[in-house]
Amino acid sequence: SAVRQVLRKNKFKPYKSCEVHVLFDHDHVPRETMCEWFDMNINTNPGFLKSVLFSDESPFKVKGSRNPSHQFFWADKNPRKINPCRQQGSQSVMVWLGMHNERLVGPYFFNGTVTGHSYLQLLQEKLIPDLRAAGEFPTWFQQHDARPHYSLIVRQYLDQVFPGHWIGRGGFTDWSARSPDLNPIDFAIWPILKDRVYRHEIDSLETLKRRIEEECLAFSAEELEAMFEPSNHIGVSGEIV
Repeated sequence: SAVRQVLRKNKFKPYKSCEVHVLFDHDHVPRETMCEWFDMNINTNPGFLKSVLFSDESPFKVKGSRNPSHQFFWADKNPRKINPCRQQGSQSVMVWLGMHNERLVGPYFFNGTVTGHSYLQLLQEKLIPDLRAAGEFPTWFQQHDARPHYSLIVRQYLDQVFPGHWIGRGGFTDWSARSPDLNPIDFAIWPILKDRVYRHEIDSLETLKRRIEEECLAFSAEELEAMFEPSNHIGVSGEIV
């Protein structure tokens, strides 16, 4: 188009912003320590990241929306398009998802607020049995520092199942606070998954859950492997590297 020609003529290039957590002064040292620990293990074993089960939770709303960075509206007048995803009272579900050895684990859904007991129940009744049934049990398990994850009953259980091999607050090595940009599920999977889930309008919680399950199955091994490419990583300072 003429607009693009003008932009290119003036050597403009398209860029996308990347949202990261605000870091405090005391966050930098723990993040650097954690990254150095990962780097040491990767240097010793180049396939180390594939031995880690990364995990995260994220809320999904029935009236959710696609990734806004992928949406553009062209018109001669402002269409005043309203995004209904923030409406009060919209049904939602908390989704747990894992990633291990170029495959997704889950998704699992929480009924209500996530607590130490409900999180432990997910581990005992769903995640661990499914991992054992699949025959690909991870060497390491990673979780972030959410309060339910730090409950005593959860830590005791992880010490039994992953003795000396789980990453998180109270584990063998800490997962630094405010570091979703270092978790491939957070910086890569969630944006893509939500973009695909909300391609079409969703009218119920059951439809939402079904769509999430279908789109998780649709990820290819090649897509998941690309999540670990250096171009997709964000540095310990919170800047893209």
